[in-house]
This record gives sequence, structure tokens and C-alpha cells, in this order.
Amino acid sequence: MKVYLDGKLVDHDKATVSIFDRGFLFSDSVYEVIQVCNNKLFLFNEHIERLHRSLKELNIPIPAVDFLQICRNLLKDQEIVYGGIYIQVTRGRQENRSHFWYGQNIKPFVVAFVQASPPNLYKNLKVITYPDLRWQRCDIKSNSLLANVLAREEAAVRASDEALLINESGFINEGSSTNVYMIKQNKVITPPLRENILPGVTRKFCLETLISMGITCEESTLTKQELLTADEIWLSSSTKDVLPVEELDGSKINFNRDKSLWLKLHENFQKRKIDFLI
Repeated sequence: MKVYLDGKLVDHDKATVSIFDRGFLFSDSVYEVIQVCNNKLFLFNEHIERLHRSLKELNIPIPAVDFLQICRNLLKDQEIVYGGIYIQVTRGRQENRSHFWYGQNIKPFVVAFVQASPPNLYKNLKVITYPDLRWQRCDIKSNSLLANVLAREEAAVRASDEALLINESGFINEGSSTNVYMIKQNKVITPPLRENILPGVTRKFCLETLISMGITCEESTLTKQELLTADEIWLSSSTKDVLPVEELDGSKINFNRDKSLWLKLHENFQKRKIDFLI
């Protein structure tokens, strides 16, 4: 497998990163995962816009590279039915390890690779709740993901697929790698965007699709107790699109796929997706 490494395509087993790279030492980096569907990129421009925003928030210069060409080079001579392209931009290499970098001539470092994965677009999910231990700027798609890893690991230990992160006020922010939605009486409710929630690219596409279907959407805080009374619960991400939840902390959600709003959304989502593939 070839990977993009700071201007070159190299074999993955020969790709090396400096031990002095600030992304390695401090998680001083940002990333994106762009869905690949039939060897095409889904919502590419939206992901790159968010990547640029994350870079600006961290004062990392935007690299002078063509991300679209990088992605197409990675997909060349491949037939990825479903998967994702991972892009990471670090602040770069700093020979003398130091917390501060201001005033130093550090060049951003770019890594990218593609991975195929099975399209589990019809799976019902089991989820747990978990304390939100992350830093306070989750609107930045940073590689500082240890709290996310701990939450997802706890979900795996409890034979579940995802962890919903609850803040100190008792409200659910989002999943460890997903946005969350509650459906009640044909209305879709999702937590409002703020600094402890990532502005999901798929979240935006999902809400736009629902609005085009004439479905009422509302941004409002959610609690675990409210979710347990939901008609449906959904999670969305760049690699999963939107999936329904069948169990929350061991309690069954009364989800009827054939009569669900999720099924209608899924059909419209997939039809609309075609126009956003490049």
C-alpha cells in the first residue's frame, strides 16, 4: 500500500516520521477522514474546509499542497468500494523539544493514506454512556484523542459499538467519534454546536437531507433520560453515514426499522450522496 508522506508516495512499510515531529510529541496536529465510495470522494470540499479551519484555530500554516490530487493519487489503480482517506497535518519537526513554538521556522508535515472497510450501513448499534473527559476545544479536529480512545475502549469492553459522552451538567455532547440525534414524534433533535462538539460534516449533510424531506430539525440539549424515551436514536460519522441505535446502556430502544424515519432518511441520504461524490 502506498501512503502520501510530505510530498511523496512511498510504500507504507518504508514511511517514517521524525521523532521530533510535534504531532508525535504533543499531538500538535489536526486530521480529517474523507469517505470513499466506489473510488470517489464524498463531501471532499466540506472536509477540506474544516481541515483549514482546524489549522487556523491552532495557528498551523495551511500547507501549499493539492489535497484533491493527493487523494486521487492514493486512489489511482485501486477499486475502493467503501472506505476512507485519512489526512493528518502536523505543525512539523522541531529539533529541540519545547512546548512553545512561536517565532520558529517550522514547516507543516502532511501524511495521508487510504483504507478499505466493509460498508455496515444497515447495522443497529449498541451504545453506552461515558463521562466526557476531553479537552474544551472539541470543535477543532485535533489528534489529541486519548479520552476518545478510553471511551471507545470501555464501549468495546461492554460489548457495545460506541460511547456517548456526558458532560458535567448531565448533557450528552456527542459520541467518541459520532454526532447523536434523538427522534421524537417525527422531530429530529441534536445537540447544538459549541466548543465541546465537533461540527460534523455528515451531521450537516444529514440535517440538510432531513430538511429537504420536510422533517422538523431542532438543536437542543439532550440527556440520557430523554434518549431512553426516544422513538429512535441515530449516530452519524464520516465513515458510517447515519446508523440507528437499538440499545443504550443495556436498555432496548423500541426501533422498528421497516416503519422508521431512519429508513426514509437512509434512502434519501444515499440518493442525495451521488451529487456530492467527486
